[in-house]
Parts: sequence; structure tokens; C-alpha cells
Amino acid sequence: AEGKIKCQLTKYQMCIGCKACTSVCKHNAITVHTSENEDGDEAEINLQNQKPPVDEKISEEILLKIGVCFKSYSGDRLLNRYIGRLIFPILDFSGKCIGFGGRTFGANSRKDVAKYINSPESEIYIKNQSLYGFAQAKKGKSKDIIFVEGYLDVISMHQAGFDRTVAPLGTALSETQMNMCWKFCDTPIIMLDGDNAGVKASYRWIDRILPELKPGKSFRVARLPQNT
Repeated sequence: AEGKIKCQLTKYQMCIGCKACTSVCKHNAITVHTSENEDGDEAEINLQNQKPPVDEKISEEILLKIGVCFKSYSGDRLLNRYIGRLIFPILDFSGKCIGFGGRTFGANSRKDVAKYINSPESEIYIKNQSLYGFAQAKKGKSKDIIFVEGYLDVISMHQAGFDRTVAPLGTALSETQMNMCWKFCDTPIIMLDGDNAGVKASYRWIDRILPELKPGKSFRVARLPQNT
């Protein structure tokens, strides 16, 4: 049965999904706890019952501008850009939702469909000035801030106890993102996938960060085994 799935990291609703969403989480080592309501159709992550507050009606212009919806070919109606996807809310420094990421799953995972889509940049969401998981990481108890590649990596790392793990949002690390993390950790750790793509990305990140090094501020690299 279809139900509601909540993001353990942000406590916001991830999507109106089904068992396929849950299987994506389990495949990526994310623990999913379920509970049923009287109708037996509610599935939640972390058993939270919070929803993003909506104080006023959102205009069509804003929905189009922030990329939540797009117009049909005929132009007579709005369509949900994230329909059929597992949704990852992106929060700013203070914990307010500023964008979304969406991942295909199950029958929607076709070769002709992008696996991930993300909110376009807007007045409130600038990719190289945001980090997924940072609102939680700055309150974390782990010693080190760890950079990983994506949403599911961040969530699984937090579940494993590394609660200061973050990820850039589809871009290489920027000076702004490094300065955000250097405020809380002098030597953050870069830990990308152990496959060839992950190794190449690590070198790109290193090249990008080296010119930004400052006295007392550096970084470390954790190299994972091949194909992990």
C-alpha cells in the first residue's frame, strides 16, 4: 500500500511513496522503521510526524521558478516535476527547506529518465553555498566533518553514527562550502566512492581545495577500497 515516508535526516516528508521507496533506502544501508495507522497504510522513517509548514498559498509563478512544477506541453496545467521519485529536502544553515533532490526507483528507473533531478538555483538556493546535511552536521557530536558524494551516502553515514557528514549538491567543493565546514572542523575528511569515478572526483576536489588552504585549516582524504 502507498504511504508516507519521512527523511530520517531532515524529518521532513520525503515522498508519497510505496515499498519501492523503502527498498531503495534498504539497498543503500538506510534503516527504515515502519508503523501503521488505523488504515494500515502509513510507513515512516524514524517515526516522525512532522510536515513542512505552509502558511499561505504558493503562487504558480513561484512553483515554476523554484522548479517544483513545470507546465504541460499545452500550457494549461502544472505538472509535478518530482512525481514518482524519492524526495530529499535540502535545508539551509538554519534548517529551512530551500530545495529538493529526487531519485527514481522501481519501475520509474528507466535508462531514458535521469536518475536524479535537483531544484534549480533560486534566490534562496545557491548550490555552491549549500551542503546537504549541514544543518544537522553543525549540531553533530562526531569529531570530524566528512564529505561524501550524495544524499543517500549522507543519510547512511548519519545512521552509522557519523553525524557530521555532508555532501555538495552536484558541484565540486567551493571556497564557501569549505569555509562553512572549517568553522566547525580544522581538517575535514573527503571520502568519496572507491571506484574509478570516485577516485577521479577526489582528485578534482583536491585540486579545487588546495588554493583555498589557510593557516591551521587543511583537509584529509580517506580512500575506500575499490568498488565501494
